[in-house]
This record gives sequence, C-alpha cells and structure tokens, in this order.
Amino acid sequence: MDPRDLPAAQDACARSLRRSRLIDTESGLEVRAECRLTLASDDDEAVRALLEASRKQSIQEALTRQRNRALVRELAHPAGVFAWWLQQAAQSAAGLADPPSDEYLRQIADRLRNYPPDDEEPFEAQVLEVLRDFLTTFSRNEQKRMLLSLLADGMRAARQPEHAVAIEVIAAQNGTGSRGPGSP
Repeated sequence: MDPRDLPAAQDACARSLRRSRLIDTESGLEVRAECRLTLASDDDEAVRALLEASRKQSIQEALTRQRNRALVRELAHPAGVFAWWLQQAAQSAAGLADPPSDEYLRQIADRLRNYPPDDEEPFEAQVLEVLRDFLTTFSRNEQKRMLLSLLADGMRAARQPEHAVAIEVIAAQNGTGSRGPGSP
C-alpha cells in the first residue's frame, strides 16, 4: 500500500480481518482479528512533509492555470486583444504608433477562444475549479461554514476522517469555522 494513503491501508486491513475464520471444520472454533495500522513517527513526518509539498505545488499550479484561463478568456475577443496590446504599447518606447489590424486581432482571438481544450485538464483539476467557483458565490461565512460542514460529513461517511478534519482545520484557519461532528 502507498504510505501516503494510510486510511486506504487501514481499510484494506479491516476488510481482510473483518470476518470470522474457522480454525478447523471439526471443532467449529472461529478466530477474529483486529489490528491498528500506523506509521513510525519518522515515516509519518516524512509523509506529512511530502503531502504538504504536494499540496503547495498543486495550489501553485491551480493558481497559474486560473490566471492563464482568465487571460485567455479576456483575449478570446478581438477587443480584449486590442486592450492588451494598448497596455503593452503604453509601456514600450514604440508607443501607439503602429496598431495591429482588425484581422490580426481576430486571428489571435480565434486561436485563443478554444485554448486550452477542457479535456486536457485532469478530472481533479476540473472538479476543484468548479468547487472554487461555487464557494466564491457565497459571501457570508455562515454559508461557507455550512458547505464545508457538509463536505466534512461526506468525507466521514466515506470513512475518510483525516480529510474531514483537514477541511475543518482549513475552515477554522480561514475564519469560516466548521462546526460539524468531530470538529476540533
């Protein structure tokens, strides 16, 4: 099992040990087992550091994608391309002496209109973008608290309590404070 996914390893052990097993058919004796699977403290620390680095990288990549998508949306229309050109021209020594033609602006806008294709985005990135947009539609912390509480409850129902606690910690750190079952 992947040490970064300790809950999955714990679930696999629990599934394997869940049912009773006959010691032998003649005596009818059964045995049941239970185990608690953990990582050594050094391994646990290493996994946490790896996951934190991965989260930071994912956040940075998502922000870069969002900025690029926003720029592409702006430049998907000839007027947007012209506005961008005006900004660039105002900063350069050449100034506004030689503006681009309408046809040139249309060509650039047409190229950007369908870039990047949505199917190039990983499934997780597409879902995260939808969730991000959804959360930004709520201005009050009480609304966000309710949504995060529902998300945490769903994670608990999926037997992922570590993820639920992580959502509650993020909510508390960002002032929305989750108050669901098992909240810190």
